[in-house]
Amino acid sequence: MYSQSVYCYSKAIKASNSRDIDALFDRAYIYSEMGELRKSIEGFKLVLKHKPRDLVTINELAKVSYLFHPFPI
Repeated sequence: MYSQSVYCYSKAIKASNSRDIDALFDRAYIYSEMGELRKSIEGFKLVLKHKPRDLVTINELAKVSYLFHPFPI
């Protein structure tokens, strides 16, 4: 199910020359759900290049980054 979604979003992103911000965000989110944290982080960073002050993207990037590199408590 997830792999088909990633495939479709990737096609949409390619067709838009990486300008479809919603598809970029959704693919990054799906990668995080799949446990593909490195790909998710890269995707959210790409979204932030287009929308640097998007708080939802910043929040998702923070969550995934913490999962990838947890801080000791």
